[in-house]
Amino acid sequence: MAFQVQNLSVLFLLLSYWSLTTTGFTPNEIGNINDYITRTFTINNQFACVIKFTETECGDLTADTIRNALENDKNRINIYDIINGVIHEGERMVMASFFRRPDGSGDHAEHRLLTPVNNSPVLQLLNRAPPAGCVIFFSKYSPCYNYCTVPNGPLSIITKLNQFNKVTDINNKAFVFNNIYNKELNIDAQLQRERFKAINDHMLLYRCPNQNCIQCFPNNNFNANCVN
Repeated sequence: MAFQVQNLSVLFLLLSYWSLTTTGFTPNEIGNINDYITRTFTINNQFACVIKFTETECGDLTADTIRNALENDKNRINIYDIINGVIHEGERMVMASFFRRPDGSGDHAEHRLLTPVNNSPVLQLLNRAPPAGCVIFFSKYSPCYNYCTVPNGPLSIITKLNQFNKVTDINNKAFVFNNIYNKELNIDAQLQRERFKAINDHMLLYRCPNQNCIQCFPNNNFNANCVN
């Protein structure tokens, strides 16, 4: 009888552990997060943000869970400041917009969150408590072909996505965008797939034109609806 009780205790502990272990985002959870971002932060121009959730939250990313986790950040974010170049660095979220420098050159929102590579807003976010169980990198538009996804380019974000290696399971990391960048609607389809696959190798890529999100490479196979 004691042996049975001990076995039941071990089983209970294992079940408790499994219930707290993240198993990866579902499309519905990605949709919930996308819906929260697009409804809460009404920015017409390009912007990007990175959000982390705790391991416990990652197992139940309902609208209420997301809202409660991000309440403090939401109350601190001034949309006018974001549009004018301020980078928000909060407890659960970092956010930036495209920034036009005085010399006319620009710094893309995604790139701003990932630089400088040794002390970027993203690294600082992931190094702060609470520990990240899962993370979302949201961009209003898809990362651009001319700069953001150029292999080994000085403004490329691809290798900089290594900063998310602190979250070891790729199923707990997602890159989400709403729309294809309008200047790149007619670029070579094969090249676009290759660039998107480079992102997907670091973080699972989703397109969310609305709350119904599309995984771009389910089972590592390209889904054409991601770009159509």
